[in-house]
Amino acid sequence: MLGAKGCVFKEIDGHWKIVRRERDARMTVEPLVRFILIGLRTGTRHDAIMRLGWRAHADGGHFDMTKRRLYRRAAGVKETTKRQTPAPIPAKLMVLLRYWKARSNRLLVVDPNKDTNDVVTRRRIDDPFRRAVRNAGLASDATPHTLRHTCATWKVQAGVPIWQVAGFLGMTAEMVDRVYGHHAPDHLSEAADA
Repeated sequence: MLGAKGCVFKEIDGHWKIVRRERDARMTVEPLVRFILIGLRTGTRHDAIMRLGWRAHADGGHFDMTKRRLYRRAAGVKETTKRQTPAPIPAKLMVLLRYWKARSNRLLVVDPNKDTNDVVTRRRIDDPFRRAVRNAGLASDATPHTLRHTCATWKVQAGVPIWQVAGFLGMTAEMVDRVYGHHAPDHLSEAADA
């Protein structure tokens, strides 16, 4: 089975293992894995993920590991309709961030520009993401923004109050209720029992 970024997997003793990995000078698998996990756990938009750093910087947000906070935009950057609000770092992501930070000497958390100092752009993650979607057999309309939708859906399905989901993702409560409310475990239960 061909996996993301030229990795060939084979099932051995009930587990999938990499049997061959083709190197690509532009990007390794790790930045894509980081991108996907950050997107799923935080619901952060893809452009903001690509600019997240290990410390405060002028071009994007950062993870404050001491305060356990995710700042989705750089300090001093004006708020837009995209509402890149700060949020707590989820515990499961915090474990991964500590591991990644210990192995990183770069500013950016998701840095697909292997050994260069090129500007990181959204385009640099789109092609590997599309390949991973195709190789996983997912619907071709899955995009990096799908990670944000998935995060919102999971939180609503877990019974997190709509207003908390909205605050965490930087949406309005009305938007969360309208788009994701039907995923709530108690959706329409009062009407059904009346």
